[in-house]
Amino acid sequence: MRSMLNLIIIRFMETTTITELLRDPKGVIQRLEKTSEVLIERRDAAPLCLSLGSRVQAEREGTAVLAHVLVRALPEMLQLTLLWPPLVDSQPWLRLLPEGERATFIQEFAQTVEACAAIGNNSPLAQLLNEWKATAEVYAEPALLATLKRPSPGTAVRVPRPRARR
Repeated sequence: MRSMLNLIIIRFMETTTITELLRDPKGVIQRLEKTSEVLIERRDAAPLCLSLGSRVQAEREGTAVLAHVLVRALPEMLQLTLLWPPLVDSQPWLRLLPEGERATFIQEFAQTVEACAAIGNNSPLAQLLNEWKATAEVYAEPALLATLKRPSPGTAVRVPRPRARR
């Protein structure tokens, strides 16, 4: 399966080396007219991806519109019904969230996907998933959950109010 996927990717993406890019930059750039991206392999580092800015912008705009439409088109109950099974398939730890938290997760997930698509940056989505995964880990440990739900006794140390700067 992976080799088939690689063939599909190669069909739409040319591959070259950093040496070839340095020797013949115009030739490598001309390849972008025939393909969507050029993967630049490096010996001791992760490959680089060369793409036309207009293509990247078009992908970002398309993703933003799609995310916006999907979030608005699916009412909350439908979101939970439709989105939950594929999300659980990709993130099995979601099964550890209690029923009452699932709708909240779906709402935050959908809003974050839409916001990330609008700015072309998925880092906030990764952060959201990490935070919810930590929440699921807490729910998986009943003793930890009970400890965190108990009222905190505090330290009884009073902290003076900071003085205003002049």
